Amino acid sequence: MRLKRRKLGRTYGIFKEKEGVSERANIIIAEDQKVIFFKTYPGHELPDIKEIIEVLKK
Repeated sequence: MRLKRRKLGRTYGIFKEKEGVSERANIIIAEDQKVIFFKTYPGHELPDIKEIIEVLKK
């Protein structure tokens, strides 16, 4: 599982090699495999779930 997470983080440019972790981010991928939402957040900030719900409603 860790390898999959690292690969995904590297694919989307959010993996921090030095720390060995990915940035906090929300990435929504449509059925056609296109990214429809991508946002990173500071480590201390929780993502706004209302924002995500609005994207999913579209």
